[in-house]
Amino acid sequence: MIKLRPHITEKSVTLAKQGQFTLLAPKTATKGQILTQIRSSFKVKAQDIRTLNEKSIKSRKMRGGFTTDRGSKKVVIGLKKGDLIPGFDIAQEDKKAEKETIKKVKAAK
Repeated sequence: MIKLRPHITEKSVTLAKQGQFTLLAPKTATKGQILTQIRSSFKVKAQDIRTLNEKSIKSRKMRGGFTTDRGSKKVVIGLKKGDLIPGFDIAQEDKKAEKETIKKVKAAK
C-alpha cells in the first residue's frame, strides 16, 4: 500500500481545472503501484499518468553534521471529465465562481 498525498500549488490547481491532478508518492513507487492505489482509494480511472523524481536535498547541521531531506516522486494524473480526487475541490469551486462572474458581466452589458 502506497501513501499518496495531494500536492497543492498554484500550478497544480490550474492543472486540476483542466482535469490533471498532482500527487506526491514515495520515491520507490512504480507507475503500476501508483495506478492500482489510485483506483482502489479514489475510485477513479486514470487515463494518463506521468511521474517526476524530485531530488533529495542535503543540508548542513549546526555542528558540522549533514542531514538529508528524502526526495519524493511527483505524479500527474489525467482523469476523464467529471472525475474528481478529494482534496482538489478548491479548483472546481474556483471554476464555478469564474463561470458565475462571466454570466454576471454578460448580463450587465
